[in-house]
Amino acid sequence: MQNEILALIIVYGQIPVETTSYKTLAATRKTSAKVRLLIWDNSPEPHHTNESFALNFEQATYISTPENFGLSTIYNKVIKKHLHHTEFLLLLDQDSEIPSDFFEHFSRHSSQHPEIDLFLPTIRANGRFVSPLPYFYGWGRYWMTPRKGIQSSKFRCAINSGMMISGKYLKGDFSGYDERLRFYGTDTQFMVTYARSRKEFFIMDTTIDHDLSFFGATSKNKASKFLEMKSAYTWIYEKHPYYQRALNIIVMSIVSIIYALKHKSLSFLNKQ
Repeated sequence: MQNEILALIIVYGQIPVETTSYKTLAATRKTSAKVRLLIWDNSPEPHHTNESFALNFEQATYISTPENFGLSTIYNKVIKKHLHHTEFLLLLDQDSEIPSDFFEHFSRHSSQHPEIDLFLPTIRANGRFVSPLPYFYGWGRYWMTPRKGIQSSKFRCAINSGMMISGKYLKGDFSGYDERLRFYGTDTQFMVTYARSRKEFFIMDTTIDHDLSFFGATSKNKASKFLEMKSAYTWIYEKHPYYQRALNIIVMSIVSIIYALKHKSLSFLNKQ
């Protein structure tokens, strides 16, 4: 039995078929999966597509939104209007390098664990294994050695790109993405929400190489991105119990001081 998958690639400022995600996704072996492709282009100008971009997929759709929708808005629209209940949604940005056997790993793991609604690859960026990772109210630590198999959802976080999420969960128990979160914090919100109704997720035996902009940014840009993430956490925890909100404030205050000392910049201590 083949898995049904909707692969979503969000693009900005680059020709979609020239992105790393598109090229490596098109080259994956798909004997175990029926993959529909949805390219959502946030670029200021739409890009011309032809029939060839759909050749390696069951179906391919291109959507252009020059108004540059936030990730949360795009995800909600895709879940509501494009995702089928029987499919898994594969989230990708434009800079992920998908292994050729990615869907074979997913097919094997998902058939062994049909009760699991979230399958994650290990994400490697700049020589580090950056996702999934232990997480405590805004503070994350990298694992030196990647974990595999079934994991507790409690106090875990992961980046969006590479997530395989069941349509059954997304169109059922999931309450939707908070559209105040345009870019940063959408992955954390999802993982925090998922953990409230699902005790476990699965880390697949496969690794995606990914480009994380935070690593290559200047101290000034890092501070700006960090403050945006800090604001996102305020929204993520605003309806949680008081002690959780307080823990998030304490943790993020400590992280702010650590980053300020590390980068010798008071910008990390500013309020967003």
